[in-house]
Amino acid sequence: MVSVLLVAMILVSVLTPFIGVAAAVPSGLVGVPDANVSEDFPVGTEPSLRATDLEGSVMASDHAESLEVIATTPGRASGYVNGTTVGGGDVVLVLRDETHSTGRTVGIDAGALREALGYTPERIYGAHDDGTEWSAPVRYEGGLLLFDVAHFSSNVVTFSGTVQIAATPATDGSTFSYDLSESDAVSDYNITVAGHDSAENDTESGAVALGGSSALSISSDRDPLGHDSPTPVLNVTGTSEIASNGTDTSGSSGSITYYQTDHPVSSMREVRVDVTDRWDDTYGNVGYTLDLYVDGTLIDSRSGNTETWGGPYASAAETFSVSRASWDTMRVEWTFDKSSGGIKDISIESMAPQNATVTTDDGVTAELGDLSVGETKTVSFPVSASSDEFSLSGDGDGGVDWTLAYREVLETSNVTVSVNGNDTSYPGTLADGETATLPTNVSWVADGTNTVTVSVGDNSISADAPAPSVGLQYSHTSTDERTVSYESSKLTESYNVTRTYSTDRTDARLVIPFSGNVAYIGNVETRLNGGPWSSVSPGDYSLDGTTLTVGLGSISGGDTVTVRTTGDRISVVNGSLTVTETTPMGERLDSEIRLDSWANDSYISLGGSPDEDRLHYTYNESFGDSEYDEVTATGYHRLHLPSASDASTFRLSTVPVRVDVATGEARFRVTSPSTTEPKLSIRPGVHTGDGVAYEFLSPSAGDTYLLYSTTTGTQRDSAVAGETVVLADDDSGEILHIRKSSESSTASGGSGFFAGGGGAVTNTAADYIPAMPVLNPGLVAALVLVIIAGAIAYTERRMSSTRSTPVYERPLVLLALVVAGFVGVLLISPESITAPVQSALDTALPLASVLGVLLVVGGLGYWWYTRRQARIVEAKTPENVFRIGGDDK
Repeated sequence: MVSVLLVAMILVSVLTPFIGVAAAVPSGLVGVPDANVSEDFPVGTEPSLRATDLEGSVMASDHAESLEVIATTPGRASGYVNGTTVGGGDVVLVLRDETHSTGRTVGIDAGALREALGYTPERIYGAHDDGTEWSAPVRYEGGLLLFDVAHFSSNVVTFSGTVQIAATPATDGSTFSYDLSESDAVSDYNITVAGHDSAENDTESGAVALGGSSALSISSDRDPLGHDSPTPVLNVTGTSEIASNGTDTSGSSGSITYYQTDHPVSSMREVRVDVTDRWDDTYGNVGYTLDLYVDGTLIDSRSGNTETWGGPYASAAETFSVSRASWDTMRVEWTFDKSSGGIKDISIESMAPQNATVTTDDGVTAELGDLSVGETKTVSFPVSASSDEFSLSGDGDGGVDWTLAYREVLETSNVTVSVNGNDTSYPGTLADGETATLPTNVSWVADGTNTVTVSVGDNSISADAPAPSVGLQYSHTSTDERTVSYESSKLTESYNVTRTYSTDRTDARLVIPFSGNVAYIGNVETRLNGGPWSSVSPGDYSLDGTTLTVGLGSISGGDTVTVRTTGDRISVVNGSLTVTETTPMGERLDSEIRLDSWANDSYISLGGSPDEDRLHYTYNESFGDSEYDEVTATGYHRLHLPSASDASTFRLSTVPVRVDVATGEARFRVTSPSTTEPKLSIRPGVHTGDGVAYEFLSPSAGDTYLLYSTTTGTQRDSAVAGETVVLADDDSGEILHIRKSSESSTASGGSGFFAGGGGAVTNTAADYIPAMPVLNPGLVAALVLVIIAGAIAYTERRMSSTRSTPVYERPLVLLALVVAGFVGVLLISPESITAPVQSALDTALPLASVLGVLLVVGGLGYWWYTRRQARIVEAKTPENVFRIGGDDK
């Protein structure tokens, strides 16, 4: 076995066309006589290159008649060069000329060499008999491998190659392995790592009053970017402050005066006056007139009545628009037509902040200007990686509701590469694209299997931060060559492995260690020597945990075998899928999936992906919006798609919520896929009342979060957030909203499984509820038979022309068959009719009226045609004449 070859040799062997020596031999070259070609091998050995392979295949530019070519082993070659140690491998060539020592060009038939060795080299290494070593590149011309030798006495030639592992990027825990037959040939050992930024979009939101502050939770090594812009974006909506002046006045007329110095609000947007009827034993109403003065100026005068027959303490309210940035006094005057009238309350609503500014604790500022209540503004807010909070300043009163959208960036740091348990590290931080070469030692590389493991980061990263990654280039020269291409995403992990075998192998195998859990191997393909790809039979490969073993069968020396495969981190039970658009590691899951085959009882097993424990949802579906994530007490996630079918497509994503079901299982559907305040629809499994813990993974630390039921309008649980926040409830059918306690909560409509409340993920129709047969299948079968038999019996009782028509040609019988089939399917499996109809109506409804008219016209035409044909047949039938007794007259 020749020990070493270069990666470039594979390219040469695949791409370079080789022809015989007789074709276009370069001028000046003369063949070396066969008598000058010999071999020197131990008895009983079977080297890959023999003297017979070289006969007629060696040429020289000068003194070909005196040049000797000897094929031998490295150990025996040292005897030809005064004991000089010769490179590794099983075969070397000794070129000797004991008559002429001048340098010359030597050529060897590249086709013959490739046929014997299985590859063609790119560089030649040699040693002179004086102990000096030399190296020369090879070139190919006229089918010959050519190289130059500076001078002659005795020279030894050997071949080299390279092992390479390339990962773009490798993630924490990524593992690679490769086999070596002779580790003593290892040289040029290099491990280079490159910085690879991991990025992830994040959004924070809250409310802050003028003069107050809001906390930020940014997990980024560099100043964050915007989602689709160079800097983060802040959205604010102006809010007001309301000061209530509870009062209790009565009498037919009166007035009350307020001074700004006694109130918390300095601006005035609106004034509300609540009128009441204090009469407690007579039904009727009270008429009133209200006058509002601000700083002595009449703002408005209002008249009205309390509710007619409203009963005791009937009320009414008047709201005055003022819009004053400042005020000193406010007076309300009233007149009632009954002495039971009174003023119950007078409240002042402020304006939104004016001349507002937001400022982070590390000095980043953004101007908001003047805000109106309910007005929304969007500004660039370049917060830094060290920003922990921001404050709101300005004139007037009120505050803002805010949302900050930014993109966190995690740099590569603290990289360790372990080779067979020997660690080499880079302890610092690598900027994106920056490279570092790690210390190496060839003694780490061993005969047999070598394992390379990559570690990134220091385990101090928060749960919602991007996953760290690093670029890896690992290489050394060796006897065998293989290139490992590795690509990792949220749902898939792909390998493209190439290996050239330098000797014949039986029962050859390739082992691929996936870096994470792999649930399903969709396809394994191989190709030989750059030929077409062919699929490997499932019986020839196996997946044990994260290790894929591929059986390659018998391999001839020199063959180059390439294997490519993709492992899916998710799999379909009773079906298959293809991830048509992947999500890079470190980003929020957002992948496109195509269902290659799907059945009524199919579901997607989510175990294996980095987000396997998060709640999943779909959007942009080609089918009805009906998915739900079923989670068991063991943490197993099953994604059900009741409306899907073969070739359906959809996008898959997650919300930062983990659920822990105490017993049994529960079903969850994301109705509002917010990353800050998600809404979930819950349905129990077999048993109702199983406990469920909801862990929200991206809260604002220090804030109180609520688990609020929008179905019942009640709070289920609350807790103060740290890195995460855990809220508890059970699996009762309802819609739950995870939100901050500082925001108002209004119960939305809907109840039961997947009801409304917060909006659907997409604009689809009603939520899915598994359908059951309407009748017992036996009764349905009987009903179908009755319909068909009734149609046959009815036609049998018709006129003779009907009885003469075969049963299968009678229109009424054919119609009965269609009706019976439709009724049977509808009663056994309603959803098989209703779901496609619903989907079809969504797209075909504009054509419904045209199709209806066509169907009616076609039906009438068919009925008329069949009736006319029956009458024609009857008219053509000859009458039968019977004669009873007597003679013809």
